[in-house]
Amino acid sequence: MAPETFLPVIYFVAGALMLVWGLGLLRRFGGEQLHRVVAFMLFFGGIAPILAGVGLVQPKSDQGEIVLLGGFLDRFSYTWEFFFPTLLLFSLVFPRRRAILDRFRALPVLLYLPHVVHLLLILSVRRVAPSAFLGPVQETASRFGGQLSALDTIWSLGVSLHSLLFPGVNLLMGLTPLVLLARSEDLRRGVNLRRQRLLLSLGFALPLTGYLLAEALPIFLGGQPSATLKPHLLAASMILSSAVVAYAAIRHRFLRIRLLARRGVLDVAVSLLLALLYLFLLSRFQALFTAYLGTLGALFEAGLTVFAIILFQPLLTRIEDVLDRRFFGHSGDPRRDALRRLGARLGDVGQLEEVEAALSPVLLDVFHVDRSRLLVWQCPRAEGAAPDPQWFRDLAAHHEHLRLLVEPLHWREFRAWSRRNALPEPPESPVWDQVLALVDEGGCRGLLLLGPREGGGSLRGAEREHLILLGAQLTSALRNLALLGELLDKRLIEEEMQLAFRIQSGLLPKEKPRLPGLRLPGHSRPSRQVGGDYYDWHETEQELYFVIGDVSGKGIPAAMLMAALQASFRSIVRRALPPGEVLRELNQIMYENSPRDRFITLWLGRLRCAAGQLEYASAGHPAPLLTRASGVTVPLQEGGVVLGAFPGLPFATYSIPFGAGDRLVCFTDGVSETENETGEQYSDNRLAESLGKLNGDPEAVIAALLADIARFSARGEPEDDCTLLVLQGCPPTAVSLIASESSGRAG
Repeated sequence: MAPETFLPVIYFVAGALMLVWGLGLLRRFGGEQLHRVVAFMLFFGGIAPILAGVGLVQPKSDQGEIVLLGGFLDRFSYTWEFFFPTLLLFSLVFPRRRAILDRFRALPVLLYLPHVVHLLLILSVRRVAPSAFLGPVQETASRFGGQLSALDTIWSLGVSLHSLLFPGVNLLMGLTPLVLLARSEDLRRGVNLRRQRLLLSLGFALPLTGYLLAEALPIFLGGQPSATLKPHLLAASMILSSAVVAYAAIRHRFLRIRLLARRGVLDVAVSLLLALLYLFLLSRFQALFTAYLGTLGALFEAGLTVFAIILFQPLLTRIEDVLDRRFFGHSGDPRRDALRRLGARLGDVGQLEEVEAALSPVLLDVFHVDRSRLLVWQCPRAEGAAPDPQWFRDLAAHHEHLRLLVEPLHWREFRAWSRRNALPEPPESPVWDQVLALVDEGGCRGLLLLGPREGGGSLRGAEREHLILLGAQLTSALRNLALLGELLDKRLIEEEMQLAFRIQSGLLPKEKPRLPGLRLPGHSRPSRQVGGDYYDWHETEQELYFVIGDVSGKGIPAAMLMAALQASFRSIVRRALPPGEVLRELNQIMYENSPRDRFITLWLGRLRCAAGQLEYASAGHPAPLLTRASGVTVPLQEGGVVLGAFPGLPFATYSIPFGAGDRLVCFTDGVSETENETGEQYSDNRLAESLGKLNGDPEAVIAALLADIARFSARGEPEDDCTLLVLQGCPPTAVSLIASESSGRAG
């Protein structure tokens, strides 16, 4: 091979390998951010040697300038510089994702913004001066010729200043990862992490050195980059940098990167072979078409290209399958086949015990280990299973440290590592020989403990790789089990909420009071599926008890407490006690039969229709609003302590007249405490003002109040449970009695 073609071929092959490896990572592990970032590092890093190779094989003029594709290479050579923001992004996700990415989710995009603007400037307007737009207009040129010349000068200075300063952006983005690496505490401890830090520092320093020598330093010194030396420096530094960083990434996370690397070499070779075959056949068919068809040959040439694309895709897939079986041991390596079958079986498990049952025979057949134990944090075990050891339970708070363990450790090494990192140390044990941390992006999900191998010996070479691959399969299965458990928990919660909703709905009264002329509609709307608000009523021939309350808590506990409250209320009011006595007995029952952190606010009224009197008592509930027939609204503020807080408390009974035009509105705090977007509450005063403007039947009053609250609320609906109970009117007997008493006093 001629010397002038040797380096371009090397650059082409190296760049193609980097591109293929990057695409392979993106295709197989694109769901994880760290893999995506390394894939883009390889991709952008591969552009530099490919463009360098293109530039080296292009014909040049006597001055050394590229004749063909010169403008293309001059502009698109800047695309490889996207490597620098990708390098900075890599330092933000390795060895762990930094909190700044969660606080500023747009940061990964913003890192690339300077280079996007730079590339657009290079592609579009770098060589376009303002006079190029306005110069063709004769009148403009004659009037503003001096100004256009000044604009051209300013434009040139701006472009020159941009070209001078932008290398500093690349250097800053390249130096920042080195600083972050040097300050990373995670890379100062743990197995092999110091070596990984050295490798990464070397990998980050190589492109900086190449870029500094080839591009930045000549510009800063006032010269121009060497057209001869620049492509070699950039290509060599990017090839070495990508290789070093990829190797360091292998040691950190990418358990199957070797397979990707081998596949990348084969993919490139097969692709080149098919491309050469296509070019050879195309040249023969092109000559044949031209000889027999003349100008129509171009049409058949296009059709042949489409046919080749359709044909080569399944052919490439078939070749890939053959290479898999030939080079990667598929259907040839019994250990890899056993791991593949285990992976398929783990995809169908639903319990941790099923994972252990599938794991044991594989450990025995592949690794000759007959004793193992799987310790996990997020997957519950079946009842009766042996509890996890205390040291493992103590490690739950430190699982972020364990994610740094990416290779199997001897038990002694694991204990020493725990001591160095001030973590709970497992005891010395002759039972266990190896420890494998089961790690993914979410942290460490557990540990796999392995006993000594049959016949002794330690894991070496391919066996360690197989164990790491098995750990990846177990981690995936544990992640799926955790997601399944979360889904089941969510379904159980939904079923619980539906049950609580049915219980709560059944507690609310379905019928209306039968006393003539009396109306008592109610409305309860929980902020969620189930709330803690409650209302009820009980009537006799001439009396009506009605109650509204707010039970603390949500869900099934609140619904069950409400059920106990309803049963107690309906039992006590049958004895026709005054409201204060009813609350006293309810308080004692709730105190004795409910948890100490649960309480109830309650307002109880008794309408004595024959006397035209409303008796009431309150247990810490918001004061109802009484609107007289004259239009005056007053709150019934008298009250006592919440139910269930203290035993043996007395509750006073208060009494007021209640006549045929009076209206009483009872409500829970979800009505008055509804907030708007400024944090202002709806308040009792606003509620009283709204009631003063409302007339009509109680159902219309409730509808109007709910609409007004929805308009006021920042969310368009109450944020808390919202319950309204409206009493209006009085039976004719009471109306007649009140009228006769008034006439007697007037006489």
